[in-house]
Amino acid sequence: MKDVLGRKYGAPLLTLERFDNPYYEGDGYELSAIKLGKGHFSTAWEQVSDNSADTAAVTVYIGRSLVVLLAYEGPRWNAEAERRAAKGTKAF
Repeated sequence: MKDVLGRKYGAPLLTLERFDNPYYEGDGYELSAIKLGKGHFSTAWEQVSDNSADTAAVTVYIGRSLVVLLAYEGPRWNAEAERRAAKGTKAF
């Protein structure tokens, strides 16, 4: 998944691949470490255009249930989030 996204979005903005003590890569307990929250794998890409409002972001990570999760934030999402928040407070 990381390689496929890298071909589309280029070099990642951030990559985190780490095990917390007492786990380490190659110990045979990598999956257990992830399930316990002691194995961390996440990579993020950002696709910036000339207009900063058109920035898109993609993040892929492995959750504690060992599911690979993909999050995408499309261009202009900040403006849409602000619009929804403003609409939500009008109820009060």
